[in-house]
Amino acid sequence: MEGPILAMLVLLVVAGAAAYGAANRPRSNVELHGVYLLAFEHSDFYPHRDRCPPTGKRCWLAPESSSELATDLTAIPRTATNSDRYLAVYSDVIGDVSGPGGYGPYGHEVGLRKVVYVGKVAGYLW
Repeated sequence: MEGPILAMLVLLVVAGAAAYGAANRPRSNVELHGVYLLAFEHSDFYPHRDRCPPTGKRCWLAPESSSELATDLTAIPRTATNSDRYLAVYSDVIGDVSGPGGYGPYGHEVGLRKVVYVGKVAGYLW
């Protein structure tokens, strides 16, 4: 009886290690949907979020990595709530996601390949 239990335990450990490795390796051409928050010393992308304020894991997204994103952000009207110092938008992008680590409080870095959509995010006034 100990043999089958030990074999099952080994299989669970191997499967868990494989799943962890797959989730933490760099990925290319990934479709991402979420809230992009641009503020003083922040360029945060919160995947799988659709409201403000966003919470959870965040990635570093450099706005200068895409002239398309910079153009889309420039087109958004500025108000007292939405100034040059703070901006939140909902965005769909295609990018390359780095492996974990090396980005301070950010889990990963997103290198943009294409901006699919930029628009209003729920809970944030334009």
